[in-house]
Amino acid sequence: VLAGNIGSAKRFDYCVVGDAVNFTSRLEGLNKLLGTDILISEAFYRTIQEDFWTRCLGEFRVAGRQENVMIHELLGTAREEGSALWLDAFKRGLAAFQKGDLDRAELGMHECITARGGSDGPAEFYLGEIAALRAKGVPTDWKGLVIFGSK
Repeated sequence: VLAGNIGSAKRFDYCVVGDAVNFTSRLEGLNKLLGTDILISEAFYRTIQEDFWTRCLGEFRVAGRQENVMIHELLGTAREEGSALWLDAFKRGLAAFQKGDLDRAELGMHECITARGGSDGPAEFYLGEIAALRAKGVPTDWKGLVIFGSK
């Protein structure tokens, strides 16, 4: 990351630029799409996994990157009462989605939403992905990757 004043003597701005900044911008866009508050990469997850509670949201390819990144939702410092029900349902649904088993994926996401009181942004996002895959068919080389092409 490069940080500092960028511009000319008449007009300049203090800002940061670099791959990490661009990737963070993509995570911000994913937050809006997934209905989440804080998303982190797999690399950052590995540094905090002992102290924080997260939910793996799957593997994504974001705009401007060639490699896929596992994304996690930061949930807090301690588990909530009853969290195992919705987390387990989401994990089952995500695993089924990654295998291309759309019926089980849909069931897991609906169970997650029900266990969360009727709303869960990531589960609702995956229901939309499942509907799109049903409409056009699961590719033969399916790996469960979500491609996010915008900021």
